[in-house]
Amino acid sequence: METRMTALETRFDTILPTLATKEDLKNLEVKLTLASKEDLKNLEDKLTLNSREGLKNLEDKLTASSKEGLKNLEDKLTASSKEGLKNLEDKLTASSKEGLKNLEDKLTITIHQEVGSIRQEVGYMREEVSSIRKEMTSNHWRMTLWTTTVVGLAFTIAKYVPA
Repeated sequence: METRMTALETRFDTILPTLATKEDLKNLEVKLTLASKEDLKNLEDKLTLNSREGLKNLEDKLTASSKEGLKNLEDKLTASSKEGLKNLEDKLTASSKEGLKNLEDKLTITIHQEVGSIRQEVGYMREEVSSIRKEMTSNHWRMTLWTTTVVGLAFTIAKYVPA
């Protein structure tokens, strides 16, 4: 048992000097607190500077790229608008010419049809006028004959009636 005690004492003597005291722990805590506060302050300063510089750089880049992008976009829109308007104008001109040609063709056909129907009507009217003339001519001769007969009778009667 004595050897056992000696071994334990030896082990205890070896471990005991390595153990920290409360005072050691407090000193360590104070050092860590100060170091961490200092490190945090330095880190915060660096982050603030980096953030400000980064934001400024980012803002400058965004401004430059926005201006450049807007200018490029404006140029593209202007070019595409001019080109689009020219294409639209060409299409409208072509379709207008084609539409006018189609309209002209339809109007020509309609006019020819109307002229044809008017010719038919004129033909019918000529026939009617011709038949009316025939009737008038035959009636005219009849009237002329009747008038001549009446006048002749009147002279004949006048010859025999004393004045």
